[in-house]
Amino acid sequence: MSNSGQTGAIGPPVSEQPASDSASVSVQPEKLMAKFDEKLMEHASTRSMPDEDSAARCSATAEQPRSPVERVLEALGGAEQPLSRRELRETCRLRNATLVDTLAALQADGRIRVEAGHIQLALI
Repeated sequence: MSNSGQTGAIGPPVSEQPASDSASVSVQPEKLMAKFDEKLMEHASTRSMPDEDSAARCSATAEQPRSPVERVLEALGGAEQPLSRRELRETCRLRNATLVDTLAALQADGRIRVEAGHIQLALI
């Protein structure tokens, strides 16, 4: 078996490819990058940057992550009666271990009271 009649992985048989074809296929990176830069600048010029008001609205509406302490204090402050650990865990969306640690820290600081398994804000 000879190579002259077999096809290459891509294109016509290896022996039949014209020699001058390789020069016309060469890529000129400088021209390609210049065209890309031109299209990029054209696209960017049609976009507008957010003004200060819209940026402020976005940051005001974006929910900032709150610490477990903040969540627990907020939940207890909004409750009409003392809450159980289960109610606090569900309201604050905290893992049990995180809630236990948070409650221990708040109780040590004198910010909450725990009576009969229910938690409330300490009277100051």
